[in-house]
Amino acid sequence: MTAKEKAEELGNKFYQGSIFDYDEEGHKVERERAKERAIKCVDEILNVIETILSLLATEPSLKIIRYKSDYKILLDEDYTEVSSEYWQEVKREIKKL
Repeated sequence: MTAKEKAEELGNKFYQGSIFDYDEEGHKVERERAKERAIKCVDEILNVIETILSLLATEPSLKIIRYKSDYKILLDEDYTEVSSEYWQEVKREIKKL
């Protein structure tokens, strides 16, 4: 999924109600609120990625976790670096909505 597609998906998920629930001005207000909620969600994802990378950098003993199947993809250094960049791009795309 592209960053733009993910941004649109999150924007839609955080839009509360139906477009039929609002007049034009209400729709604009709710759309901005949905964007704010989606950005908070992405910020939390970025914080988790940063925390994981920080722990891996400061606690060499934790590196063994990365070989367990449940965490292998999440903690693979190349994947997390790409993930962080991906989520930053998602955040930029949300702001453009």
